[in-house]
Amino acid sequence: HPGIPQTLLRTDYRDRTLGLLSLKRVRDSGVDVKPWEHRLLRKPVPYQKAIKASRIYNATISSIIEGTTDWTLDDGYRNVISTIAMTLDGVMRNRIGKDAEDLVKRKMRDWLQDNDLIIRDFSTKKYVIQNGIVVVYGSEPDISFYNSAGALLATIEVKGGTDPAGALERLGSALKSFDQTPANSAKILVAGVITTAMQARINDLAIKAFLLDDLFKDGGWGDFTNEVFHHVLRVT
Repeated sequence: HPGIPQTLLRTDYRDRTLGLLSLKRVRDSGVDVKPWEHRLLRKPVPYQKAIKASRIYNATISSIIEGTTDWTLDDGYRNVISTIAMTLDGVMRNRIGKDAEDLVKRKMRDWLQDNDLIIRDFSTKKYVIQNGIVVVYGSEPDISFYNSAGALLATIEVKGGTDPAGALERLGSALKSFDQTPANSAKILVAGVITTAMQARINDLAIKAFLLDDLFKDGGWGDFTNEVFHHVLRVT
């Protein structure tokens, strides 16, 4: 079969959310349906992918209906609303994390400029500070510091989420990024919240952690910059 043309594909978020399925869950099953729902298809959907998505939807929706006594379509509508709410919650949590990352990056650049430590500016995401150290803003890690020979000196990960239930998950995400860096490079975490269990994990690792809120209290930013630019990078 050559594929199912876009004009014949009739799926939107209601098909997915009726079964309490998130976009990520369907994508993890091997099918990215976001372009289908947003009508962003540039070529026909492969037949096997369409069948796979149909089976995923059918299996979950059928299990919900069969496992519920006196199921009605109103129950299905409530599933749709619940899934949309969970998606929006996730979007807002991600937005908080992205805003925290941007805030730290912007404040760091302003601080370096105010202290005349930037000696060459390549772009808003890459610049050189004293001692030839190159600062790079990116993702995983969020901030990297290299010496003039290109060796990685330190990395900073910003995890601004404040939900305690997801603290260990965010730490795990930061550790995946840190695991890609050399063992002798400094690893610094800025977190929106640090739970007791998270702190116990951090204590067993060679990681320096700061609370995001503390960075914006009296003396907090000074402690942070002192750690990064004095103790680690030796530029102040």
